[in-house]
Amino acid sequence: MDVYTATDEIDVARIPEDEEYKNELCARMITDLWWLAKYVLGYKEIGERHREVANIFIKKDPSKPIRQQSPIRTRILLLPRRCYKTTFNISDSVQWILAFPDIAIMAMTASNSDDSPLADAFVEEVASHFLCVPGAPLTALHLCFPEHVIHKKQKVGSFMTPARTKFRRDPTLMAVSIEQSLSGWHPDIIKSEDVQDNRNSQTAYGLKKVRTNFYINLKMLGEGGMLDVTATRYGPMDLYGDMLAKAGEETKVLWKSAYIRKPHALSLEDDELTEEDVTLQFPEQLSWEFLRSEKRLDESSYWTQYMNVATGGFKPTFPMERLNAAKVPEDSSHGKVHVAWRFEYGDCKNAAGAVGIEANGRMTIVDVVRGQFAPTALAAHVVKMCKRWESHRVEIEQTPGADVMVPHIRNQALESDWRIEVTWSEFLQDATAQSFAIKCAEPHLLAGRLLFADGINQAQEMYRQLYHFGMVEDIEIASVIARVSEKLPASIAAEGFDAQDEEAFNAYIEQDSYDRVYGRGRYEEVETIPEPEIEWEPQGPGAGLEECMPGLSG
Repeated sequence: MDVYTATDEIDVARIPEDEEYKNELCARMITDLWWLAKYVLGYKEIGERHREVANIFIKKDPSKPIRQQSPIRTRILLLPRRCYKTTFNISDSVQWILAFPDIAIMAMTASNSDDSPLADAFVEEVASHFLCVPGAPLTALHLCFPEHVIHKKQKVGSFMTPARTKFRRDPTLMAVSIEQSLSGWHPDIIKSEDVQDNRNSQTAYGLKKVRTNFYINLKMLGEGGMLDVTATRYGPMDLYGDMLAKAGEETKVLWKSAYIRKPHALSLEDDELTEEDVTLQFPEQLSWEFLRSEKRLDESSYWTQYMNVATGGFKPTFPMERLNAAKVPEDSSHGKVHVAWRFEYGDCKNAAGAVGIEANGRMTIVDVVRGQFAPTALAAHVVKMCKRWESHRVEIEQTPGADVMVPHIRNQALESDWRIEVTWSEFLQDATAQSFAIKCAEPHLLAGRLLFADGINQAQEMYRQLYHFGMVEDIEIASVIARVSEKLPASIAAEGFDAQDEEAFNAYIEQDSYDRVYGRGRYEEVETIPEPEIEWEPQGPGAGLEECMPGLSG
């Protein structure tokens, strides 16, 4: 049950008559966001549990400049759907305007098209709290801050408070999308409202485009600018995951799921849980019955949209537990060396090379190189890798333009006094074929035939590309590892398979080939003895005929 005090309710009739009371309300509207949202702006569904949500936003101090309000510049609020994160972002925008009439705020969403005008709707709802059309009753906000009141709707996607004291190119609040050009605008605050949505999070390219555009748009803030991000997760490689990974001391995060488990239920599977096993974080908005029905409807979106679990229903091709189990000591492999490279091509701006050592029916990845290299440096890395691992052969994926690197590689090999033979692997331009070729390394991993040595320089990036394969655009390391794993023989060597066994098997194959060519052994033709012919004897009438249907003969 919510706990309120008698002073939470506002006596609107008292405001014009009691200046002290009015000043108290003005001060509280500027400093108490939770109370402002619930009692002034009229979002009555907000409850006591939302105080934690309100507290993540800056507590305003009008005596300080906007850019000195807090050393924390970025706030990330990750809440389930239907839990009023947008409501608090809107309320916080109202509070900023009340405290600082000359402020400039930018509301940024994923798109702001006619079929999805979320940014325009955000601005319109903020403006509606300052709007008082003729004949409508005055609200507490209108009476306390009459200088901000407007009497008709303004231009769609933009709001300018009449209380401004100086000229600025930027309006008080403007609506933008993450995809549009923002050059020339310089807001004090960016309100990022669900810039990642179901449209731009479907592909690795879409995810990367959102990240690129978002970080470019942040340059509009400049030093001291503030960013408020309200969102729900869409996947492990979405913008918010990237921001969380990079978060530092200037970032504050509040992450909440629809429910948390009680201590006794930590080991239970999610489908085994009952309402008694969990604590609902927002029971008024998300009941247990509703959450269970949503999970039955679509489990993947249930995990991302209500539980804020980034992986959702994502099932990795290369599970992390398998990748961890495949780690072996750095010097554990001695055998045949395979070197594979993939050069920069298309949207993939990095070249990558990998070394695998084949021994006892297994392939151990012992070295990985990745980066953006000039042609001379790229040739040097290829030769250096081959020389380090004593390989005179390198297999290169035949991407368009890769062949022009061969002379540079040969020149570098001559300078390094190392002979190198370049062979080519097929370039799969079709994305589906390329994806399937990489996936074909998965059976080797699950069978324990694809291993990874400790001490690989690019280990973190390698595991990222493999585990998140299908969710990330970067696949160059995964591609060369798959190429190397293709060199594995078709069958798995037994644990006790030694050199003597291999020699005996090779001798058998050699003898079998000889026998097949010269018709010896099991291929030798056996002379067949013809069966004697049976002499024909004349038969009497009716001989050999039998009665098929009784009664017909008689």
